[in-house]
Amino acid sequence: MHEDATASEAVDETGDAPRASLEAGPDPVHGMALGVAGLVIMATGGAANWHYFFNVGEALLLGGAAAFIGAVTLCTAKKLDLRALLHDLIELMRRVVAVIKQARAVARLRMGL
Repeated sequence: MHEDATASEAVDETGDAPRASLEAGPDPVHGMALGVAGLVIMATGGAANWHYFFNVGEALLLGGAAAFIGAVTLCTAKKLDLRALLHDLIELMRRVVAVIKQARAVARLRMGL
């Protein structure tokens, strides 16, 4: 490891990227770059009245948008603790069911059943 590198910029002797950056997920910048390239191609094709060129740009723009959203989704999913989230969701559902049962019991008492 290089002496002047910080922990987030650590590079091993082979020159490979640090493991933490590889585990973070795909970079959304690639989808954004593809989308911007598609936008430029669309603008050029539209200005020159080249319909097929415009359609290729539109496909690139939509593909870039999909790649961007997918990358952000994967990065977010990797950062979340999905088990804890599921546990919290199940606990919330149990509490809602308990409140509903309690409300039914109160309603029955008021009705005299």
